[in-house]
Amino acid sequence: GCYSLVRAFNICAEKHPTLQLKLAGKGDETKVKELIDPKYIDRVHFLGYCDRERIKEEIDTCAFACIPSYFENFSMVPLEIMSRAKTVIYTDRTSGNEIISDGYNGFLVDPQDIQSIAEKMQILLKNYDLCHSMAIHAYEFIKDKFLLSIIINQHERYYSSLISCDEKA
Repeated sequence: GCYSLVRAFNICAEKHPTLQLKLAGKGDETKVKELIDPKYIDRVHFLGYCDRERIKEEIDTCAFACIPSYFENFSMVPLEIMSRAKTVIYTDRTSGNEIISDGYNGFLVDPQDIQSIAEKMQILLKNYDLCHSMAIHAYEFIKDKFLLSIIINQHERYYSSLISCDEKA
């Protein structure tokens, strides 16, 4: 989805002169640069591989994150972003619908729909209160579903129920 993100960035960069795009991870930087409008090239930053601490720093300093992936398993990336109280624009494919309630704790996008990705980015750029509210809802979702204590409790209940069934048999 990196190519889709860069194309959407080109649309948004024209209307938002301070907008910066940071891309983390390995990939073909040359191919990505070919997609960036030359007048915005200095506003796109290639971070390359980042260790966990650097990723946390980047998440903490961003306005929001955008991950219009074409394919993901149950991705930990949006969960980590949400756990740091940031809004995420995420793919509507694979696990997106399991973790994002579109318009409530983030946005879901079709990674092929560049215009939709740009529109969601612009909504967040124009409306700080909405972006902040979605980030809070994202954090609350993570806190309610993915804290270790909650997961342990769920596992204990599940295994206890199995033991109870075994004893009755």
